[in-house]
Amino acid sequence: MKIGKEIVDDLFIKHNAFLLNIIRSKGFNAEDAKDILAETFLRFLENLDDLKDLNSLQHKKWLYNTAVNITHERKRCKIKIAENDISEFEEVIADNKNGVDGVIEDQAFDHLVRQMQSELTDSENKALEFILELDQGSTYDELSSKYDIAPVTLRSMIHRLRKRSKVILDRILT
Repeated sequence: MKIGKEIVDDLFIKHNAFLLNIIRSKGFNAEDAKDILAETFLRFLENLDDLKDLNSLQHKKWLYNTAVNITHERKRCKIKIAENDISEFEEVIADNKNGVDGVIEDQAFDHLVRQMQSELTDSENKALEFILELDQGSTYDELSSKYDIAPVTLRSMIHRLRKRSKVILDRILT
C-alpha cells in the first residue's frame, strides 16, 4: 500500500493541471492559483488518515471541492459584503431546494458546461443550446420550427454532440 507522500504525489501528477484551471477560472492569477493548489494538497495530506481509503474519483472530487472552498475563502477575505448582498445570497440559497449544497452543485455544473463548451465547435455549441432547451421542456418539433432546422438534422446534431460530450466529460472527470 502506498504511503501518504506517494498518494499525494500521484494525485498531484494526475490532477494539478485540472485544479489549476479551476482555480484560475475563479479569477486568480498564476501565483495565487499555485498557492491555493499547494494549500489544497496540504489539507489533503493533513486529512490523509480519513482520505487514503477513498477511490481515485473520490480523491479528485475531494480535491476539487477543497480547491473551490479555498478560492471562496480567499475571496471572502478580500471582499467586504454589504448586508443587502448577504440577504440576496440567502434568498438564492432559500430558492434552491437543496440549500447551499444545491447552489454549489449548480455552480459546479455551470463550470463543467463552460469547460466543455470551450472544446466544442460552433455547430456543437449550437447543438448544446438545443439540448439545454430540451432540458427546459422544449420539444424537438418546437426547436425545429424555432430554428428552421429539419427535425432529423436536429436529432442528428444532438446525437453527435452526445457522443463527443461523453469523450470530453470522460477526460475532464477522470
